[in-house]
Amino acid sequence: VRVKNPFKKPHSGPHRTLTVMIPGEPVPLARARQGRHGWYLPQRSRDYRTLVQQHFRLALNRHPGWRTDQPMSVWMQFGRVSRRRSDLDNFLKAILDAANGLIVQDDSQVHTIYATMYCAPAGAAWVEFSQDGATRRDRHVHNHG
Repeated sequence: VRVKNPFKKPHSGPHRTLTVMIPGEPVPLARARQGRHGWYLPQRSRDYRTLVQQHFRLALNRHPGWRTDQPMSVWMQFGRVSRRRSDLDNFLKAILDAANGLIVQDDSQVHTIYATMYCAPAGAAWVEFSQDGATRRDRHVHNHG
């Protein structure tokens, strides 16, 4: 008996994927803090969001016609030099927060996330958005060698 791959969906058109590599040590999204004039996001998180958005814009320039209104799956890998403890979900939030309004209209459109975090000789984040849910289903670990 042959078992059907649950991740493989029938093709109604070309795969619509957007792959982006963000160089440098990934930065987890920090909690908003309350200051004298209201709530704010710490500078380190704001700077990382700006960097990620710059790389998203470059990728979008290579993918004219990218639709931001589709349900999506996301594949992410975070290569970290730092040995500091951080929660994977905060790295995910940093990327999804930066994607809002650029890659997706709202991160609530993301229905599936595949993510890993590992020690690496150089920091980087690899992100792939898929409009048909076919995100890297056949490749669990990116070859960094």
